[in-house]
Amino acid sequence: MLYKKKSLTITILLLLLLISGCGITGGIVRAPRQKAVREPVAAGQFYPQNSNELYSLIKSFLDNTEKTISEEVHAIIVPHAGYQYSGEIAAKSFKQLDRQYERVFVIASNHNSDINFNGISLPIKYTHYKTPLGETEISKTSYELLNTKSGLFKSVEGAHDMQMIEVELPFLQALNPNFKLIPMILGKLTDNQIEEFVNKLLEYDDGKTLYVFSIDLSHYYPYNEALKLDGFCLGSLMSYNYKNINQCITDGNNILLAFLQLAVQKNLDISVVDYKNSGDTTGNKESVVGYSSVVAHNKTPLSNSEKSLLLSLARDTIELYVKDNEMLEPKLIFTFPKLFRKKGLFVSLEKDGILRGSIGSLMPVQPMYLAVRDNAINAATKDTRFEPVQLDELDKITITVSVLDIPILIKANNWQEYLDQLTPLEDGVIIVYNNKQSTYLPQVWEQLPDKEGFLSRLCLKQGSPEDCWKSPNVDIYKYSAQVFSE
Repeated sequence: MLYKKKSLTITILLLLLLISGCGITGGIVRAPRQKAVREPVAAGQFYPQNSNELYSLIKSFLDNTEKTISEEVHAIIVPHAGYQYSGEIAAKSFKQLDRQYERVFVIASNHNSDINFNGISLPIKYTHYKTPLGETEISKTSYELLNTKSGLFKSVEGAHDMQMIEVELPFLQALNPNFKLIPMILGKLTDNQIEEFVNKLLEYDDGKTLYVFSIDLSHYYPYNEALKLDGFCLGSLMSYNYKNINQCITDGNNILLAFLQLAVQKNLDISVVDYKNSGDTTGNKESVVGYSSVVAHNKTPLSNSEKSLLLSLARDTIELYVKDNEMLEPKLIFTFPKLFRKKGLFVSLEKDGILRGSIGSLMPVQPMYLAVRDNAINAATKDTRFEPVQLDELDKITITVSVLDIPILIKANNWQEYLDQLTPLEDGVIIVYNNKQSTYLPQVWEQLPDKEGFLSRLCLKQGSPEDCWKSPNVDIYKYSAQVFSE
């Protein structure tokens, strides 16, 4: 019996040694019993060590920039270089915040070349992060995440030894010294893990939580080449192009992918507030590092000018194609950067108040200006329900453009709950049943105002039984849209 006890003790000790030797903590994680402060490692190098000097510098950055986003901001991208290089750009993102946050996730990628890990690291040996402006308490949320069963969250020794999170804190402390911090370092992640990570982040999205993504763009390219590389990356982000973001040259593409996933999940707009690189501040343009200020915020409706431009583009496209069989190449569209965003978009034609063609895409596959052009041609000539539009009809046709938000799956326990979650004239609807799909745009409610009748007709449209929407095997999505006509 004594031998068995000794053997068991040795086995437990060996297991503990193996766990501690790999630098990753397992088992139940609790906050340290006593206060344990992470001392600053970047003070005096990346930003001033003197508290008064640091506060004055941050205040000058914020005072010399403007708030340009009027909608509520949920997440920001900021650089993490020295303030002399990137502080002005970082301030552009922080300036867009218009409320106090009780909890802030600060998320960066692993920069420690001595370690290599999969998953997401949170520190367990600290209770506070310190900068010259004071101490910020680590939220209990960090320890909750470390105790989740998925294995995605862990504590990796050395992952939190560098500056990427720390340099964001003085801005946050100057704006609001009372928030709680969740510091996260991303290791290698699969696409599925990024989605799982963002879903977990959004469980804490209570209206009092901010997500700060810390990243620098291209490193050590000549100035003009850096402009092209960083422009490609920021353009991909604004157009929700997940595939292209994987090709970005940054110090952490996982950061951009997670930011984009969060924006898509919350149906947010993404705006680039500003971009510069170190060549703009130092004058040395031979080898530069890129910095960006990006925010994810509530949707910004298209302006009347942007709507008019899209309608004119659709009209000019149809007339040129019907008259001369030529494709219009837009030339003036580049003065409207918002129209470069990829959106689901439909072009619909009516003649004497009766539908004459309607074709589009439910998902964002093209920038808006190209989607309008191509779908205008398709609606006029390729809608199989109608003959192609003829020259003598052009003056009798009215054009409507519908710009769609990302469709959201409706979660329902029974078919009655679908009815409760649909709003006529506001929601477009997609029904997916037995590998068939059909949709009605929000304006179709004008002809079919009864919810059950609306869904039944949508089932018939795809060739399914009219009660397919009541099946437990159906998926029903809804989406909002900006709809405008000539």
